[in-house]
Amino acid sequence: MQTKCLPEDFRVTELLHPAGPPGRGFLLLRIEKREIDALDLPRRLAQTLGVPPRDISIPALKDRHGVTIQHGTLRASGTPFPARHEWPGLRVDVVGERARPLTTSDLRGNRFDLVLRNMEESECEKIEGILLALAAHGLPNCFDDQRFGSFAPGLGFPGKLLLQRRFEDVIRAYLVVPTQGDPQEILGFKTEAQALYPNFAAIAELASKSNRRSVLHFLKDHPDGFKKACALISPELLSLWLGAYQGYLWNQVLSAYFGTSGGGGAEIRQTVGPLRLPPIGATPEALGLPPGASLALFHHRFSAAPPGLAEAAAQVIASEGFTLHDLKPRGLEKAWMAKAARPIWVRPEKLTLDSPKPDDLHPGKLCRRIAFTLPRGSYATWVLSAAEAYLKTSSPESPPA
Repeated sequence: MQTKCLPEDFRVTELLHPAGPPGRGFLLLRIEKREIDALDLPRRLAQTLGVPPRDISIPALKDRHGVTIQHGTLRASGTPFPARHEWPGLRVDVVGERARPLTTSDLRGNRFDLVLRNMEESECEKIEGILLALAAHGLPNCFDDQRFGSFAPGLGFPGKLLLQRRFEDVIRAYLVVPTQGDPQEILGFKTEAQALYPNFAAIAELASKSNRRSVLHFLKDHPDGFKKACALISPELLSLWLGAYQGYLWNQVLSAYFGTSGGGGAEIRQTVGPLRLPPIGATPEALGLPPGASLALFHHRFSAAPPGLAEAAAQVIASEGFTLHDLKPRGLEKAWMAKAARPIWVRPEKLTLDSPKPDDLHPGKLCRRIAFTLPRGSYATWVLSAAEAYLKTSSPESPPA
């Protein structure tokens, strides 16, 4: 089974909560992008619209590989603003006005319209049963690989390195060591920079005008000032790195718990390591978890895990070489770690499955269009990864729905 063979095979439509009382001051934008990196979207949008980046708010990061429709706000300037802007791979429509910028609390979820390709007839039949079972009973609400774009093979998570106060390694991840989510232009920069490290003056000549160049100019004059150089990295990026490591810990705690309580499940091989799934059709109650339970991301003030998860959390955090007290980026005042609680379980809603059709990209194979809705913060790619893992371990009979 393959996904994302074409951008049109992975369509995402962001869903907003109903708008509050009408107001003015910020234009509500509907943004359709294709094959554009989420972290680069605000900068590119500000550049193409000719406005300061601080005037744009886009609360969600969407997958680069696909066609996504999401929302943002632009501070109204008082001058007429065209109702539509269009460039290759990007279209922006003004669809309303608001009294305040959009935040993540305004987002209800996402509707996913996907095409599964390169399947045999038997796979099409089995995947239907698996998806119906997941829609009926749900699955763990884990973070998927998009969360872990900052992971550097051979070096690890920059967020973990920050907590370990390994500041030079953080700088290496930023400047010269490739990470999983680096776009092609950054990979090219890092390839050249690797050969020059630690000649920061020479590396600075390669860098375009950016936060990287500011960090490099500081290191040129203070070649051992790695802690201060880390403090010069944008707080948003530092916090994103820390959040990626928090997501990894969260996943590992659930995996450890299901490994001891689930039995008979499946395993997903994520790029940052394996995860254990409970048996398909399992419910939180059957696994000893309270209905509707949530688990907060781990940080230095984390108080308590739901019954049954505390032991798994202690084991995972200790295996990483930390105590809860250590989970704070000390010495980096502007970096922060999220404290929000995340639902442990998620259920794909409003699932639809079209009939299998010949796959025009893979002669002799079948494709199938599916669609479902997930709440804010949940990953369609995770649902598909879990379905594929169950597919590989399923018996010839269809799983329970």
